[in-house]
Amino acid sequence: MHAQVSLLPNESKKLIAKAMTNMVEVKEALKDGIVVMHPSSSTLFLAEEILGETPETEVWMCGAITPRAACGDDAVKVWMTTHPEARGKGGPEAFPFSWVIEKGKLSQGETLASLFKRMGPKDVYVKGVNAIDPGGKVGVLIGNDIEGGTIGQVIGAQRKKGFTIIYPVGLEKLIPVSIEEAVEAARHRLTLSYSMGGRCSLLQCEGRVVTELKAIEILTGATAIPIGAGGVDGAEGAITLVISGEDSQIKKAIACIEEVKGAKISRRFQQTDCTKCNDQHCSLRGGNKPWLKN
Repeated sequence: MHAQVSLLPNESKKLIAKAMTNMVEVKEALKDGIVVMHPSSSTLFLAEEILGETPETEVWMCGAITPRAACGDDAVKVWMTTHPEARGKGGPEAFPFSWVIEKGKLSQGETLASLFKRMGPKDVYVKGVNAIDPGGKVGVLIGNDIEGGTIGQVIGAQRKKGFTIIYPVGLEKLIPVSIEEAVEAARHRLTLSYSMGGRCSLLQCEGRVVTELKAIEILTGATAIPIGAGGVDGAEGAITLVISGEDSQIKKAIACIEEVKGAKISRRFQQTDCTKCNDQHCSLRGGNKPWLKN
């Protein structure tokens, strides 16, 4: 049996989040360990799946590509400004905005350094990414002065402590070159003549990757193949798939996908008015172009 479906980016994120709650590593961490999430739109959907409600936390996203450019959340910008050590050696370990789910409850405020001390093989760290290449390798844009940012610290800690890192990523972020080639192109961030938004490098990341294709496999056992991408009238970034499998698998896949149709992000990104911004790390600060205004 076969079925054709289309998913918008937020619908993909919700589908991937549903699949992640069915992963053995996540189930075990929720039962006997901790699940740590870097705030993002992808992990917001995961937190909602686990908790059954939207987390009411100060920061729900750290950085993003917005209609204007690459930008950081206002609350994180304030923290970076008032904590100069965050941009110094080891600074990312002082990051206090990770979401921690432990014994069914969500908390925020513990630093990465503190979390690393108590994380082990039973625990899971979840991080959204900015790129996935045709081979399934992923990368994260880094805006922090410390190369590698928070995820660089996480990867280093994982090698010592043995916890699992999972990267949820929709195929809207598929790039047509290898991650290695993209990393090389992005290494020039400090010598760019112009940057539309914050200057970013790209870090290749190792761990478990979960796309829409893997999500469908986890949830139903069926196989999904992309046959088209993009759209109009709000469907920009969409992915169209053909799903193949036994009748029962396809029926379950259709049910899962229909359940996530219409998914929306429940929080709003807090972006500064670029015409009033003084962030020295952004090339658009203080600009007066009409498309920079809130």
